[in-house]
Amino acid sequence: MVVPFTKQFSEIPAENYIREFLANKFHPHTIIIGYDHHFGNERKGNYKLLEAHAGEFNFTVKEIPEHVLNHVTISSTKIRNAILVSDIGTANKYLGYDFNTVELAVRDNVPYAIDFCNPAPDAERSSVGEENFAWVVETAANYAIEKAMEQKDGQDNLTWGEYVKRGANKQSLV
Repeated sequence: MVVPFTKQFSEIPAENYIREFLANKFHPHTIIIGYDHHFGNERKGNYKLLEAHAGEFNFTVKEIPEHVLNHVTISSTKIRNAILVSDIGTANKYLGYDFNTVELAVRDNVPYAIDFCNPAPDAERSSVGEENFAWVVETAANYAIEKAMEQKDGQDNLTWGEYVKRGANKQSLV
């Protein structure tokens, strides 16, 4: 769902936003919010407000803590901006793993890259259309953050390059 950020929408008080927009329209099971994210009129909504209403609307709330890499605070905005300008290297660095939208075909449990030279063939503005582009970027950035949050230190988190290498060598992917 894409909701235009109009003046009227920006004036919705945070508690009404939770009740009328989040809870009544989406009936979420879990809401994940960044440590510094604010919403609603005058930015009065935050993690603590969502947590206060979680029981009333039967959802849980998880907070993404601050992440700093080489003195840079990583944020969805920085990741999204890197993706917008096709700076996938910077997005990968911020995420801690390779983020790609390369298409794959799998035969006999071996992945084969399709359109391998283009890291985002289906996410280009001209391919998905202006009306869908913002959603693609937002969804991709949120998914990337989710995957980054799942990363476990000291474990094999299987980056894109390692995935392709193992597949090409017919080695187990997990």
